[in-house]
Amino acid sequence: MATQPDRMGLELYRLWRGSWRRSQMAFSGGSMMPLTEHATGLVVSHGSQAPRLGDVVVILQPGGLVTHRIIGSEIGDTGSRRWITQGDASSQADPPIDPTDVMGIVVALSAPHGARFIAGPCWEWVGKWAAAQTRWVTRAAGASPNRVGRWTMALHRRALRGAFGIADALENLRAGLEDWQVDAYRPPLARLIAQCRTGMAPAGDLIDSGLRAAEALGMDLLLLRWVAQRGLHGQAAGAWLERRKATVAFHQLRWRPKLEAVVQALRGIGVEPMALKGFAQSLTLYQEDALREMRDVDLLVPSERETDARAALETLGFVPCFQEPRPESPRHHHGAPQMDPGSGLVIELHREVVPERVLEKPLTDAFRSRGETVRFAGGELRVPCREDRLLHLCLHLRLHRYLGCLRDVLEIALLVDDDTPPWDWGKLERMARECGAGPSLCVGLRLAVLAFGASVPPEFLRHLQLEMLPAPLAETRIRFLARQLTGWSPVRRDGWAKAARRLCKAVAPL
Repeated sequence: MATQPDRMGLELYRLWRGSWRRSQMAFSGGSMMPLTEHATGLVVSHGSQAPRLGDVVVILQPGGLVTHRIIGSEIGDTGSRRWITQGDASSQADPPIDPTDVMGIVVALSAPHGARFIAGPCWEWVGKWAAAQTRWVTRAAGASPNRVGRWTMALHRRALRGAFGIADALENLRAGLEDWQVDAYRPPLARLIAQCRTGMAPAGDLIDSGLRAAEALGMDLLLLRWVAQRGLHGQAAGAWLERRKATVAFHQLRWRPKLEAVVQALRGIGVEPMALKGFAQSLTLYQEDALREMRDVDLLVPSERETDARAALETLGFVPCFQEPRPESPRHHHGAPQMDPGSGLVIELHREVVPERVLEKPLTDAFRSRGETVRFAGGELRVPCREDRLLHLCLHLRLHRYLGCLRDVLEIALLVDDDTPPWDWGKLERMARECGAGPSLCVGLRLAVLAFGASVPPEFLRHLQLEMLPAPLAETRIRFLARQLTGWSPVRRDGWAKAARRLCKAVAPL
């Protein structure tokens, strides 16, 4: 099965290698029948450079690109591994190829009735079965008379058609079971989210009850943004949005001048602050729109200048919210929050991004070196880059044991869906590996997919789970955590919340 891309297309495929980006291409020929029956195109993922046995790969050969299945491998003269490919309907294998000739992996087939994904765990097993059957049929048909060989190939295609149908059915069953495990028997907020994920416009009473539950978690405005992106923004939701945006905008107008004064005061003493968490998202993802309701503002300052920064806030009238030491405060990455009595603005000065109990490796230097700048308070203010903001959200989930952290998961989904420019998932994986946050990234992205259908490539998530989550029953444990996202708020510290938080910590596959 061949395609004929132009020179620019080949250069893009080489450039995208390892980024887990997707592209679509047309094909011609029947060497991959019956897999490509009724298919009109291929969806190719330019991800890992190390495909697995049974994967359908796009390879570069003289004359163009060829799409065949990997049926085996061999060690070349230089000691490097070379892949052996063959079409499911071909009678002979292709010459061995180097890994650099693999341009991508086929993860879905385009069809008039919708895409057919072939990248799930069931398809992985069927791919290995198809590779083994193709090897056996090639040997049997090659040593048999022509008529017997034709019969053998016909039975081979019929068996593959049945295996592919079984894989399709099992994947649909797995997806349905996944939705039931996450969304069944849930409060109105979860039912509202589940109904919106299906593309159905929710009823007005469900919108009202769901948004009231979301307001308690401080995420109703973000949820309305997510609903509006799916074209389900009805009249009831619109009225709620206008009322709540006016309330939040009035609240922010009260403390915005004080926040600008804080940033200018820190600049005046030579301290360059960096915006974190909700403040950073409001300046970047939401473009200072009154959608991100914040209980406090987090600023990252150099640890050696923390005392000076706190003193500068005190000169502006800020007072500690409580006297240290306090057991509930994670003192090893930020001190007691400071509040301005007049405006109600609460500032948390962080000396580290996350505490050591979440991640032993410090992230401050990496965040600052990769940071970006935005205009704020008459000057440039540092904010983490998009990938670091996503990593921080995933680590923040782990900090609060995933209990009642639905807003963080929604923010991950909103950040992922904001794909301008397109995400380089390979770069994100490398950054997570460098700081040891790979497992937290995997769990956070998977929760965003389960709860909000975030547009994370399934093949990339599958790759992360195989590489970074070797824990037994990891997927089942992540689904359990997804059920706890609408639980107690992270700020609650009573007995029941503490017990539930300990349970989530024990279940998390990290």
